[in-house]
Amino acid sequence: MIFNFNYFLILDKFGGERDTHTHMHGCHLQESSSIPVDELGPHCSRMRPVNKPPLSASSSACNPRQPTPMMHKLACFRPLPVAAFALCFCFVAWLSELGSLASSQDSVFSRNTEFDIRQIQLLDWMNGDSRINASWESGLNDTYHPRPTLVEALAHARSLSFRFDQRDFVQLAQRTRTLLILLRISMNQIYTPYLDHNETRAVVEEMTRLLKHGNRDIIERVTRSLFPWMQPTFSSIQQMHNEALNSKEDWSIVITGGPQHVHLVHHLITSLRFLHNVSEPIHLYMTLPPSHTKHPLTTLPNVTIHDPTFIFPRATQSATGWGLKPYALLSAPSRRVLLLDADIVPLQNLLTAVQRHAAWLAHSVLLFRDRRIHEPRFTSGPQLLRSMTPSLTPYARTLGYTHNHGETHAMESGFLALDKSNLPLLVSLLLAAAMNTAPASATLYARTYGDKESYWFAMETLRVPYAFHPAYGSCVGNRVAAGRVCGIALLQVDADGEGIYWNGGITRDRSVLEGQFLELDGVVVDSKGEVVWSEGHCATGEVRNLTASEVKVVERLKELYLKCVIELKGVE
Repeated sequence: MIFNFNYFLILDKFGGERDTHTHMHGCHLQESSSIPVDELGPHCSRMRPVNKPPLSASSSACNPRQPTPMMHKLACFRPLPVAAFALCFCFVAWLSELGSLASSQDSVFSRNTEFDIRQIQLLDWMNGDSRINASWESGLNDTYHPRPTLVEALAHARSLSFRFDQRDFVQLAQRTRTLLILLRISMNQIYTPYLDHNETRAVVEEMTRLLKHGNRDIIERVTRSLFPWMQPTFSSIQQMHNEALNSKEDWSIVITGGPQHVHLVHHLITSLRFLHNVSEPIHLYMTLPPSHTKHPLTTLPNVTIHDPTFIFPRATQSATGWGLKPYALLSAPSRRVLLLDADIVPLQNLLTAVQRHAAWLAHSVLLFRDRRIHEPRFTSGPQLLRSMTPSLTPYARTLGYTHNHGETHAMESGFLALDKSNLPLLVSLLLAAAMNTAPASATLYARTYGDKESYWFAMETLRVPYAFHPAYGSCVGNRVAAGRVCGIALLQVDADGEGIYWNGGITRDRSVLEGQFLELDGVVVDSKGEVVWSEGHCATGEVRNLTASEVKVVERLKELYLKCVIELKGVE
């Protein structure tokens, strides 16, 4: 068993007075403490109590013929000088820190499914989940009391070594759940209706008091362990949350891309501004040539260009492509953000589409589905999710992805809207960023296609309520046969079947500035996941023509693209 020096500091954290002479010997709890010893988890329950005065050879606590009153069957140590005893444990603690990364087994909580379930149960309770018996697979009943798991979460946080292998998604998920539990207590982010009960309120107040007095370092330490790249951009999650909550920008649009995407980004922004009248700030995260001060992108109204390598320098200087997207969302100085891929082609005012959507109104987050397709190389994605959360939410259990029903792609990550002032959503975004950061990204990308599943994986792991847009990704393109349409564009439609946007650009080859426009004479809408997809992005199903309003918008989009070409030809 590996001991962590933090085990011997629980005296200070659970209400006992600090004893500078004896606190390094073990877990010291006053007999009047409101938290029983057996509730402190396996670490304290296996440690020898420290009594005043220091134990002597004749002390009854070390006399095997005399029973000890406080703990059951504890091993007795022979007396050592205080200095030698302290040095011994400091050395063991130092060895523990060195060995933690290699072992990836830094506490008895690690890979403890029962503890995972208790974390999940507590987070459901904090969410005010009214589906008492259906909210999670093990069942939550009317007699549920949060106190034991609250205490256990605090003990878990104290037990963790600073370093761990972030490729181990079991630990990554478990640590982040504990962090979210402690954050929600300390920041008064508990929404359960049971808070009206006197006993429940007393427990929460007790835990809040413990966190605020003598345990402030716990949250900071776990945060830095999980997200070491967060500083110096943000000093804490609390600061990040406060800035989102008090931001002067209510909404902003976040776009990421590289130099090869300049023409796509230019067309997207001009389409939003001059076709759909979107006036909200746009934050563009991409690296431009040295002469960017004269670049056409800099002349577009209310657009701020950020160098992505400096938003979170410890992570983004090495992150590329997909991995930059969650960092851009975290960095954007607004309360609510809409992330768009550079090759999004908007058919409607996208912010209006989000703001009136039922999923957004219910959960402050909106996700869109990908095509319902099966790729053998990604069949282990659901297993990765199950390793992070052994008990799925009722909503997740309705998704074909979680049942291996022919779906290896769930989310279309070119479009994501969320409210960063919602603390659980903010922490889920931090977890998604960690999953997209080396070395964890190697685990994620081997089992899913890039960043696309990380966002809802994180929400599911942390029991953050979310919902996908009901319709699946659809097809807009060229009719090649009766009942069959082929095209690279991934179309999303609203409740009326009208196009919201498509992902894939407006030309056949989106990698070049001057290219032929897509042939768009047919649409196959997949409202229930019943469309059959084949190679070449071909969809077989009921085919319709583009509506009159869609045709009108597409023609205007083509005009704007031609203007972009003229502006950019002199630059490239």
